[in-house]
Parts: sequence; structure tokens; C-alpha cells
Amino acid sequence: MKKRIFRDQKEKVFLKFCGSVVSAQQEMSGAKYLAPAVLVPKIEMLDTRTLLIYEMVGIKASKVPNSLLNSQLLGYFSRVEPVSAFENGQTIFDQIERVSRQFLLPRGMVEKISHRPLFPVHGDLQKQNILLVDGQLALIDFEHFVFAPLELELVNSLFFSDGNCLDLGSLLPVLKKSGRINFEILQLMLLFYSLRQVMAGRAFIEAKRRYLFGLVRLQTILGQDLSGEPLVFPQKPAVVSFLSASTCRA
Repeated sequence: MKKRIFRDQKEKVFLKFCGSVVSAQQEMSGAKYLAPAVLVPKIEMLDTRTLLIYEMVGIKASKVPNSLLNSQLLGYFSRVEPVSAFENGQTIFDQIERVSRQFLLPRGMVEKISHRPLFPVHGDLQKQNILLVDGQLALIDFEHFVFAPLELELVNSLFFSDGNCLDLGSLLPVLKKSGRINFEILQLMLLFYSLRQVMAGRAFIEAKRRYLFGLVRLQTILGQDLSGEPLVFPQKPAVVSFLSASTCRA
């Protein structure tokens, strides 16, 4: 079942029917774990798949100058903290296990990620899901929430190249200099994100093209050669199963 959203303009609430129980749980977890670092809407779970979401009134990120948005985002990335206790089934390792059933992943990928702290990650951080509310950063729509390396929060703006993308040319150098992100992990997260897109229904050849383009952008932005073992895009699987009922930016 696909997600459906209904807005009650008078009451200023949304009724969201999630595509799955997992998506509903991710929405609740996202609001809970990101709240210490950023404004989030109040969300109530009416049943296992139905959420009541209270509307947040603010300025859409697409209407905000990049300089102001970048300042707000850097503040957010400095505030968000790693966690050591996770909701069941909501870590990147759970998702990697599913992806590995279809694709041969790079040697040592899990080990490298396991040495990185896991953060509460929105999972679809794009301008469409960002507001400024009374001058403060606010996030909405947490159905792709996951506990993962912070680098995963940035790679969808490498995979895509549209007006919803974050200004990575300004953000990545600052975050790398501060030690908040790691170049090698960024590469791994871009590969993982691209394969997850395939499993969610995106055409294999398109995902591969976007992945390679993202690698070039990453190298250009950070002025750093792609290091270590080359991250070759895996061969197309014989059978593709759907990872989730919905795809980021479907």
C-alpha cells in the first residue's frame, strides 16, 4: 500500500497513511531522535500505519538563500549526536544486509562502517523536507529515517542534481575540515544509497549513471582523488526485490 496524506486546513493537521508499519515506526523514531538537534512536528500514532502530524508553519527551504540555509544546516550537523541504543531494525546494518542479498558489496564495507559512530539520520534531507520556523531549522517527513554514519545524510544531494539538492559545494568542505565527515565513508554511503535506489525500483542503468556522476562531483568538491579500492558498481542482479514501498524522490 502506498502512502497517502490528507490535510485538514482548519485544524492544521495532516493524516498520513504510511505504506507499511516500518515506515510509520521510522516516522515516529525520526521525530523522537532528531528533536534534540532540530525542530520537528508533533506526531501521534493513531494505529500501526496511521499518523496524525501537526502542521509546522514556516518558510520553505527553497525560498531561503543558500548562505542562510547552509549556516542553519552546519549548525544542525554540529548539534546532532551519535547514539548507542537503537530501535529494532532501524540501523544501516539491517539495510545493508538486505542490499547484500542482491548485490556483492565492497570487501570490508561493513567493517569500515562499524568503526564509525551511528547518528540519527533523516534519510531524505532535501529542501522539500526543510523549513525555517521563526528563524530555526525544522525537518519534516521521516519515513526514511535510519541510524547510520552522518555521511549518509548528504549523499542524496550527490545522487540527484536538481533544485531540491543541498549546496554541497559549500557544506562538504566545512564538514570534512571539522572532522564531521570522512571522504571514504562518503563514497561507501553513495554506493549504498545508489543500490538502495535500485532495490526500491529505480532503473539499474540510471542509478549507475547517477552514482558515477556523484563520485565525480564528490572528487571535484573536495579536491581529493578517489582513494583505496575502486568502488565498482556491482553487476545487475538477476532478481530485484523491493526494499520499501516508496522511493526517495520517486
